[in-house]
Amino acid sequence: MGGALVKRWGAATAVEGNVLPRHFSVVDRSPAVKTGEAPLLPPRFGFHESLQSFLTSAETLPPVDALLLAVRPKQILPALASVVDSCAALLSERAAIMSLAAGLPLARLRASLPDAHPLFRVMPSIPVAIGEGILLISGEQPLDRKASEAVRELFAPMGSSVFCSEDLLEKGTGLWGSAPGYIFHMLEAFEAAACALGYDREQARLLSFQTLKGVGLFAEKERHERNATPQELTQSIALEGGTTEAGLTVLADKEKGLVALMKQTSVSAYRRAQQMAQETDKP
Repeated sequence: MGGALVKRWGAATAVEGNVLPRHFSVVDRSPAVKTGEAPLLPPRFGFHESLQSFLTSAETLPPVDALLLAVRPKQILPALASVVDSCAALLSERAAIMSLAAGLPLARLRASLPDAHPLFRVMPSIPVAIGEGILLISGEQPLDRKASEAVRELFAPMGSSVFCSEDLLEKGTGLWGSAPGYIFHMLEAFEAAACALGYDREQARLLSFQTLKGVGLFAEKERHERNATPQELTQSIALEGGTTEAGLTVLADKEKGLVALMKQTSVSAYRRAQQMAQETDKP
């Protein structure tokens, strides 16, 4: 996910008039993201294979105004401690610190960060890579308004941001953060259903992908032009006595239908997020 964000920032910084920071520094040990070896980092981005490399170059850079930690949950606390120990002097007085780690609450992050830097958790979805994602953002209360606006502005090129309570961020991680995976699986389901009806695999795949694309664009247009709700969109297609209505009798079943399945899916994912938080305590 960190790579998807960096890729999008790279594209956004090329747009004239953007208000993004003048310089980005990326610390990543992965050789695939080196400048010149992959289309991930534009020339204005500084790439570093270690914190020591960054510290050496930082002598010529302005203070760090925002720090994003995009590592696995089990790695986040050691990474934060390492950054604080090594880079504390490089952070501006009110530099915002952000974590992408699922299942690791703000209180535990703050315990490793005993100073006054505003602290946030961010949950993005993979379409941020093309500027069409969503981000759930949660900060410590009372929310630092200036820092919150800076964070919102930083993530503006990614899509739509929603500030929410940490509880909703935790619950939403398994719904909105994982939603692309669920929708990709729905594509598989459409493809399988089409093949069962007699379409060949190539035809089924083309029709599935184009249907998802077209419906998404149409729904967004209807939402903006007439504030259409999902229910209204469904009813506009499901004419009485028609084929859509017949199919929806299965999908709309209160116990086994799609709404019930999505509720079960989000609860299962949330429970996993809670387990991940507990696993960070284990060696």
